[in-house]
Amino acid sequence: MTTGHNIKVIPLGLNDQFKPMDNIRSLLFFLFHDSLNHELLKSSLDTLIRKHLPILGARLHRNKSTNYLEYHLPQPFPENYILFDWSTSTHDTTLEAASLIPQSVPAETGPSFGPLSIPEIEARITPQGWPVLRKDEKPGCPLLLVHIVKYTNGTVLALNLPHSVGDQMGFGSVVRAWLQVASGQEPTPFLELDAGSLDGDPNLSRKELKVKGRYRLKGKRDTLGGVMGMVPELMVNKKEIRRVLYLPTTLIDNLRTKFNDKIKESGKQLTLTNGDVISALLLKLTYLARKSPKWVTCSSALNVRGRLPSLPQEKPYLHNAVLWSSFRVPMTKTTPLFDIAMDHRLSVIEGLKPDTIVRNLTVLHEMVRQGESIHIIEPWETSYGITNWCGAWRDLDFRPVVLKPDANGNKAEQQYGSFPVVYGHSLERKNPTRFNAQIMCKVNGGYWCDFTASVKAMAAVDLLFEEDPSLESI
Repeated sequence: MTTGHNIKVIPLGLNDQFKPMDNIRSLLFFLFHDSLNHELLKSSLDTLIRKHLPILGARLHRNKSTNYLEYHLPQPFPENYILFDWSTSTHDTTLEAASLIPQSVPAETGPSFGPLSIPEIEARITPQGWPVLRKDEKPGCPLLLVHIVKYTNGTVLALNLPHSVGDQMGFGSVVRAWLQVASGQEPTPFLELDAGSLDGDPNLSRKELKVKGRYRLKGKRDTLGGVMGMVPELMVNKKEIRRVLYLPTTLIDNLRTKFNDKIKESGKQLTLTNGDVISALLLKLTYLARKSPKWVTCSSALNVRGRLPSLPQEKPYLHNAVLWSSFRVPMTKTTPLFDIAMDHRLSVIEGLKPDTIVRNLTVLHEMVRQGESIHIIEPWETSYGITNWCGAWRDLDFRPVVLKPDANGNKAEQQYGSFPVVYGHSLERKNPTRFNAQIMCKVNGGYWCDFTASVKAMAAVDLLFEEDPSLESI
């Protein structure tokens, strides 16, 4: 860390700039059936950055010598300096009429799909010219971009932040601190780590870092083999369909209970979570039309906050603290959902062991140093990645920024409760999305997921939901 000309230069950690993260901007859309206090939100965000989290007012630059990213943080912020981008718009229609959310969500029945995909929702909400990748940014672009859209029965709060600044848990901690400022509270101080704190163990052998079937270093030959393994799927099923998938909590609870009863009867000491069931279901649905087995490496993002002495759970950490569990499974339309959920739980248990965390941090450090992609795949196979954002929004309290009803008591009906639906994505653009899925939020009695499948697989999914909404047959 160096200082010069009133600009503090802060290098990003290597785990904050692996490929393709270094080019991605994370977009979030909070959908409220409420009116929000725009002025309070704006002034509170200004206070948060100036007094508590100045790094959000920095700019990202790539060091020409090292090719690594670094923050350039003015100290102090100059007069008229733009801390964040702020814009608003108004639409004379409802959230439902704009197809941003379904007219109703039958929480007690089976799964269903929303009217629009995430890219379509993004197109209806975001202002023209918003950069969705870092390569699209104009010179001097702020890190944080905010756009508020007012509808006749609600509001959408859209946020845009480079993935290199923080993961979804970090993004959520920013929103939490922002709301604390808005309510007049002092936000919990953010944790800052010394350089190299998340670099892993340099003494681990290269052999250990290359073990097949695990999150590992691959080299050029294996990386090319992984790409070639996905080519047949993309050639046979060129088109795909991306949709917002709603999974009622009652459905997932019932499947989890059934599976855990089965485990208990077998005498095994293992308990599945709703996250295991949903992750297994997303993978299962993606291959619902496949007849012959295809080996798939399935990976799930793991938040390691609270898993390392340097990352205590009680302190918010803005930057990226994500690793991945992984397991390999031969997928066909007949692969039992129960088996996939079991494999997922076992991989998560392994991925959160202290020794595994240190090993995987070391792998990540070496991947960035060598310029490798983090894509978790084995040669001539294929892959599936799952991220679960639900924990990032847990306990967010938006009440301080919700406008009260007027004197006549007029207020939009709270169909979806006081907590917003959260949509978003954190992906490169123009790439196939059938090889990953996001569990975006849990609200309104269910889970909202960003799901993609080939046209053939999606037709099989539609038929399954129609004939077996309780999913007992899979």
